[in-house]
Amino acid sequence: MKKEENIEEFVSNLFDGFEPNVDNALWLKIKTHLEKKKTIIEGSKKSIIKKSFFTIGISSVVFTVFLLSFFSQEQKQKNIKKETAVFEKNIEKKKEKQAVKNQKKKKKEKKIEEKKEKKRKQQQLTQEASLKEKKIEEKEKIIKHTPLAIVEIKKKKEKKIEEKKEIEPPIKTIEKTMPETAKQLKEEAEIFVPNVFTPNNDGKNDRFIIKTRAIKEFSITILNTKNEAVFHSVDTSFVWDGKDVYQNNLPEGNYVYFIIAKNKRGEPIKKHGFLFLKR
Repeated sequence: MKKEENIEEFVSNLFDGFEPNVDNALWLKIKTHLEKKKTIIEGSKKSIIKKSFFTIGISSVVFTVFLLSFFSQEQKQKNIKKETAVFEKNIEKKKEKQAVKNQKKKKKEKKIEEKKEKKRKQQQLTQEASLKEKKIEEKEKIIKHTPLAIVEIKKKKEKKIEEKKEIEPPIKTIEKTMPETAKQLKEEAEIFVPNVFTPNNDGKNDRFIIKTRAIKEFSITILNTKNEAVFHSVDTSFVWDGKDVYQNNLPEGNYVYFIIAKNKRGEPIKKHGFLFLKR
């Protein structure tokens, strides 16, 4: 510190009262030049400050725009998420409603199907009952033409005749000669019955057909080995294909036919025999 103070004193003593010999015009030039430089520097400083403020303003505007766009985009994303969530909820609600509707529809369809099934069962029962009734009626009709019934009728008639013979005295009957035309009619009435047929759809002997001549009334009944009627007709031009009354194919085997007919004079004709059905 002492050395520095000594130097300062030395310099001040050296230049104390010293006035340099300088030209005033030169000094003014230097002064004006310095002032110009000063104004230029101050202007440049001001322009730099303005530019810096401008850049700061622009950058702040850009930043604010960026922030706004960022926040707006984020808001948009949030809104999109909300909208998607709402849309998904609506879809779920619609699905639930549709599922409820489908369940109701299925229940209705189930009820309708149950009703239809009940109706079908009732119809089946009624059909079965009607078929049973028809079967019973047919059996009752056919029983009248069965050999057992015919035998019983014959027995009853014979009993009645025997009883009459026992009660009434014998009367001499006068034999009447039958007219020749009646004999011819009786002789002409014929029924031709085959003893086998093959209903196998080969085009040969597939149907059971009989041939008649001079027949006025006609009835045929075909029975199986269990004495059950499987076919009945009152038409001489019938055609039997080997099926029962329910249109079921009958098995191969022996069957019995009974024919009750009348010729043109009303005289009875009875015929029976065996028939073989071959598949």
